[in-house]
Amino acid sequence: MLQRILVAVVGIPLLLFVLIIAPDWATALLLCALCTVGAHELLAAACRKELCRRWWGLSAIMGVTVVLRTYLAGIGQDGAAALMEWLLAAWLVLLFVSVVVEYGTPRALAFRDVCTILMAGIAIPLAFQCLMQLRLMEHGGGLVMIPLVAAFSSDSAALFAGMALGRHKLAPAVSPKKTVEGSIGGLAGGMLGIKPLITIKEGKVAMAGKARGLPGAYVALFKKVEELGGISAAVPALAGYTLSAREVQPIQTYLQDNLQCAEPLVRQIGCVIGTHAGPGAFGLAFFDQGLEL
Repeated sequence: MLQRILVAVVGIPLLLFVLIIAPDWATALLLCALCTVGAHELLAAACRKELCRRWWGLSAIMGVTVVLRTYLAGIGQDGAAALMEWLLAAWLVLLFVSVVVEYGTPRALAFRDVCTILMAGIAIPLAFQCLMQLRLMEHGGGLVMIPLVAAFSSDSAALFAGMALGRHKLAPAVSPKKTVEGSIGGLAGGMLGIKPLITIKEGKVAMAGKARGLPGAYVALFKKVEELGGISAAVPALAGYTLSAREVQPIQTYLQDNLQCAEPLVRQIGCVIGTHAGPGAFGLAFFDQGLEL
């Protein structure tokens, strides 16, 4: 829990600042750092400790080379970008020469090990460099939000689908709480833009419904308010958001124009819920009309 709170309080704002506001070179440095950390994490999880110690550095260097090549090409440094391409080819040659030289020895690399090194050094950095390409485009600060919001939507859908339907473990040795049903829900949420509607019941997070697209999410929220008995006028409601106060403007309009309620309080959602919900989430807290003071 402490790790998630730190990620929400420090990591997410820093990530958004670098990707959206900071100069392009800051995004390049961030992606290089992510490639380095990702290479170590993947090799540590999939390979022997001795092999991880020997090879994660090469995977990290290959990943950094991929990202720098994209950045340098994007700012017009074609000569430096071409140098990165030759360097990447050299790292690949070094890897395969090592495979041949060490074949038949106790230090030999298995085919699975080579695939893991290439996944960490080439495949994953190629995905990261797509963010770099988006950042270098006109209005790049906004464009990079598209995959981020899609990823958070998929992660949220996976979380709540797993909570509601999860029965079969996906990979218990890697992530004990991940389920097949949650993974399918995450895939559907990312592809279809499904927005989960959640509620707090007796102190526990529970699935209350789902909607497709942002307009559908607002409609589903308003219907849920009606199902729960409406909003008490004795205590102001509270509208919460994770990224921008604009996300709760339709809620304010609904409460004041449709329900003739007082103007709600508007606050940013805290880090514990915000870590799971991600940017673009919003919510409403209120007492129903059965409240007696």
